[in-house]
Amino acid sequence: MVDLEEELRQADIVCTRGRQLLSTSGPLPQADRWLQNFVDSLTVLEREVNNPRGPNVMKQRLLSRKIVLTTLRCRFEDATRTEIVGAGLDHVQRVQGTVK
Repeated sequence: MVDLEEELRQADIVCTRGRQLLSTSGPLPQADRWLQNFVDSLTVLEREVNNPRGPNVMKQRLLSRKIVLTTLRCRFEDATRTEIVGAGLDHVQRVQGTVK
């Protein structure tokens, strides 16, 4: 049986560590280790959120943590991206309220 309070604490630790890594300048150290911890935490959270016998209050807490983790992962991926995608033509010209 999974101790959900412990899983929430572990997810909080992963979130805190992810925020610390994102606040550093330059290359992100220990990126692979954080991503592995992220995957482990997210797997447990997803399994428990989808558990039909779990209490709804706990599911809300787990879902909230899952959203925070997913947001951190997106920010982390943006910070570690080293290649330029596209030609910078993603802007849209607006002339007199119409899109061209």
